[in-house]
Amino acid sequence: MRAALAALAAAFSLALANGDGVAVLLVGADKRPGYDERMSTLHFTAMRDDVVVPLGADVFVLSDACPSDDGLRTLANLAKSYFGTALAGVGAVAAARPSADCAVFPPGTNTKPWIQWYRLEKCWALMEAHEARRGATYDVVVKLRSDATPRPWPARADALAAAAA
Repeated sequence: MRAALAALAAAFSLALANGDGVAVLLVGADKRPGYDERMSTLHFTAMRDDVVVPLGADVFVLSDACPSDDGLRTLANLAKSYFGTALAGVGAVAAARPSADCAVFPPGTNTKPWIQWYRLEKCWALMEAHEARRGATYDVVVKLRSDATPRPWPARADALAAAAA
């Protein structure tokens, strides 16, 4: 276990030192009415402050709907609100309101547990399209869930110092 953690830390350090960077893939279902707004605030704040910002990551999101100005706390709207310019790609599965900045994919499978993997596959496609546009691949890809709070990652400066040592 320690060797695996050391290898993971080395990969993050190398990715940050090389500048090819880190991608975060966030997939999930949109939260329904009654979803505890305090929990979404906790999860998205932790993802932003403990993962995205320290790693300088680009974020790719795939959920049920494209971002909109309807005030709903959909996964895409929350990602747009919390991640700002780090949000590099957004997609939706059979979105009702597609937009110019949101890729729409056919529904695919809708059975558990396969829907999660279908969404991950489509989110990965968003990341690959972005890699092709920027002419570089990501060194590290992190998959996050919207309903789980991540543990803090090492600060970018600490990872760079570790890579230089």
